[in-house]
Amino acid sequence: MASTKKNAKTKTKAKKAPRPTATETLLFHGMYLMAVIDGSASEAELQVVEGLLGSLPEFGSTSVEALVAGSRALVSEHGGTIESLIALTDLRKKPHRVKCFLLAAEVAYASGGIGKAEAALLRTIAKVLGVDAATTKMIVKVLGMKYVA
Repeated sequence: MASTKKNAKTKTKAKKAPRPTATETLLFHGMYLMAVIDGSASEAELQVVEGLLGSLPEFGSTSVEALVAGSRALVSEHGGTIESLIALTDLRKKPHRVKCFLLAAEVAYASGGIGKAEAALLRTIAKVLGVDAATTKMIVKVLGMKYVA
């Protein structure tokens, strides 16, 4: 009986995933916007987002549910999906702004190429984030090579 009580006391509670930082939420939001720009996220886009979340250090132990909730809150706060794009300007550091563009571009390529709506959103993201034309061209060129069929 005593050993049962001891075992109950030594059991640890499951660790709760930490809340995402503002930067994590905004980087995810850029990917989210790209995934849903054409109405719904495709299976290929979701797989790329999942892979990026699992491989990038920023998202190490952050829960997907918390990131999605953060994106939905931004959409609600700004009155719509497209309107929430302006939230990305809260990314203060240039490397984060470039990374946000890169991640959104990678999601755009996931579905087999960049469609009209995705191309327009990429141009808008680059403009809103102040990512220069040379950088955007380089990113799109490299990702184009990565995802060539």
